[in-house]
Amino acid sequence: MAYPTVADMRLEGVPELKYNDARLQLILDAIIERVETFTENTFVETSVQSIEVEGTDCDTLWLPLPIVTFTSLKINDSDDIVDPSYYRVIAGQEYYHYNRNNPSIKFKKSTYSIFSGGGSGGVFERDRAQIVTATFGTLEKGDTPKQINWAIRRLVVRFLDPTYGADISAHLPVLDEKVDRHSYRRADYTKSLDGSYWFGDPDIDAIMYKFQAPKHVLFAG
Repeated sequence: MAYPTVADMRLEGVPELKYNDARLQLILDAIIERVETFTENTFVETSVQSIEVEGTDCDTLWLPLPIVTFTSLKINDSDDIVDPSYYRVIAGQEYYHYNRNNPSIKFKKSTYSIFSGGGSGGVFERDRAQIVTATFGTLEKGDTPKQINWAIRRLVVRFLDPTYGADISAHLPVLDEKVDRHSYRRADYTKSLDGSYWFGDPDIDAIMYKFQAPKHVLFAG
């Protein structure tokens, strides 16, 4: 399973007479882009890339995305690749220590004195370049998460048919209620409870929240 295709949407009942392949592909692309922008994440295999991450002045480097396949690590402005036996990758994939919400690289305690020369050993120093090379994103068993695939399909169908889910407000939380007069006010279907704009569908919003990239990372620069 990957991102939904035009053929997938035909199986969902989108008529070719009304939406030809080119038009439907544009809609799919726009919704996929919105999902990736909102979550600040990607859900398909990407090419290897190197990113610079803000140091922490401690033994743990927080990453902006889970890692699909890890390649190498350079720390503290050094051009040398750190021996992978000195640290562990907490990345959110099956063959790494699992933690999708807090992907990181952490030095092992036994490595604090392994480095000689400038620098402070097993510490990711602030204001120095920490370079992580990998493929990034969130996959499940090497493929797009089923919930993300389902959410994109549902967003496409809802975009093409505005009446789809028209009774969705009945499932939104009650913000206040006057018991004596039996009146109440529900949340705005276009906003989360903190006022930020979501997708207007509680099921989709829950998925988007689950797969959002971590918010604790500051990029260097």
